[in-house]
Amino acid sequence: MYSQIRSILKSNGIKLSKLKSQHFLINKDILLKEVEAGNLVSNDRVIEIGAGIGNLTRILAEKVKHVTAIEIDKELVKILRKELIEYNNVEIVNENVLKLEDSIFKNKKIISNPPYNISSPLLLKIIRSQYKDCVITFQLEFGQRLFAKPNSANYSRLTVRVNYNTNIKYIMNISRKNFYPIPQVDSILLKIMPKTPVIHVENEDRYFYLVNKLFNHKNQLVQKVMKNRLKRMKLDRKFIDNFIEKLPYRELRVRNLDNSKIKEIFDYLNEYNTELKEYWNI
Repeated sequence: MYSQIRSILKSNGIKLSKLKSQHFLINKDILLKEVEAGNLVSNDRVIEIGAGIGNLTRILAEKVKHVTAIEIDKELVKILRKELIEYNNVEIVNENVLKLEDSIFKNKKIISNPPYNISSPLLLKIIRSQYKDCVITFQLEFGQRLFAKPNSANYSRLTVRVNYNTNIKYIMNISRKNFYPIPQVDSILLKIMPKTPVIHVENEDRYFYLVNKLFNHKNQLVQKVMKNRLKRMKLDRKFIDNFIEKLPYRELRVRNLDNSKIKEIFDYLNEYNTELKEYWNI
């Protein structure tokens, strides 16, 4: 597959850009494992992000009813159209996936090796959509953040957000040597599946706003983060002291909070909705 890809790129005068995270997975055995993890059936509709020159697209097209291959690079799209001309079940979309409506994922499976420079916004876009499930490669370090436990170095707001409404299954690590051109990082292959949120909140925008504000200072005590925020709102000092005194988990560091603990803090904040209406600056 390596020599085939090099030949196709060379004959079309294409030089891949590391700045654009253009690295193609060239190990067919790994591509087949990726497809296998999707548990595809013949009537599935699949989205592929970062289709490149179609090495994964072709495998998908032979297994499912329809493939939407999204590729932002116009020159690579020209190659895609030539390489996949025999498949009438492939739709090629020459767009930035981040600018497409979330509805593009509705009732579809996602099998993808996307550019790593869009990993975070792409993942958030997927998990707020109505996708069926997702098999996807990420930079190893990024993927490890999704599995991180509270109070660990990799635990972050992204961990909290993803674990809110997804189950994540580890499939395998992938050495950088399986990509062309060889990147500077190793990769990880994961399966991401939607689930009912682990907690119930009436206003998710507000909830994740709180998550972000807390995790801007993940190594600080909860009470310090909240107190500093309330001081900037110029609230009465006595009110702040009384509020902090009863604040749930105030003596924990933010990095120790999971969704259930943050939900208790969130509910406590909402008890003071009138006094703290300026807190929700969204």
